[in-house]
Amino acid sequence: MILVSDAMPTVGDPDRFDLYGETLRVEGGRFLNRVGMFAGAHLDMPGAVACAVNVVGLPMEEALRMAVANPLEGIGLEDKNAIIGSGVDEIIVVGEKISDARPLRGA
Repeated sequence: MILVSDAMPTVGDPDRFDLYGETLRVEGGRFLNRVGMFAGAHLDMPGAVACAVNVVGLPMEEALRMAVANPLEGIGLEDKNAIIGSGVDEIIVVGEKISDARPLRGA
C-alpha cells in the first residue's frame, strides 16, 4: 500500500486559488468550490503520514514505508529508497506524535 498526496497550491500558503476559471478555497480544513462542495483533498505527504499514524493507528515505520519505500518499489526504483541519505529504517522521529491530524468530518 502507498500514501498519495494531491497537494494543491493551498497546502502551505494561500487559502484560495483559481482553477479552470473557478476560485477554490480552504475553509475549516476543507477544500471547497464556490458553492461549498468538496473540490478535492487538502493533503500534503507529511499530513498523509500523520493521518496514517494518528488516525489509522499504523506504526511510524510502516507509514514512512507507505510514503517512501513502497512507491519507489512499485515503479522499480528501490535503489532510490533514501531520505536525506538514509533508508527508512534509519529515520528517528523526535517527539510523541507528528501532528494533531484527525479525520475529515463529513467527507
